[in-house]
Amino acid sequence: MTACLLLIPLIGVIAILRGRDPGATARLATALMLATGILLAGLWAMGIRDGLSIAPVVLSKPEIRLGLGLYDGMSVIMMLLSVVVAFAAARTGSCKKRHESLWNIS
Repeated sequence: MTACLLLIPLIGVIAILRGRDPGATARLATALMLATGILLAGLWAMGIRDGLSIAPVVLSKPEIRLGLGLYDGMSVIMMLLSVVVAFAAARTGSCKKRHESLWNIS
């Protein structure tokens, strides 16, 4: 489930690149991130931590893994902080029509 926090912003970027309205895309991505963040924080608070982490092997020798998950309280705080920052950016990101081209990558 932690992978959702990585995939949802990428889906938003792809939607903006395909020509969708940046404001609507930002609101949708923020709503999904907020719902995912609250769900993950609730599951972590209930003590369900095993299913909330992944550790794919990056190098086999020496064994180096990329750890993504809710291992401790700091990872939960950082995850919630990223959701709050994305929410604030989407809420304050309205612009006038003449400045709309600044929000697009093209």
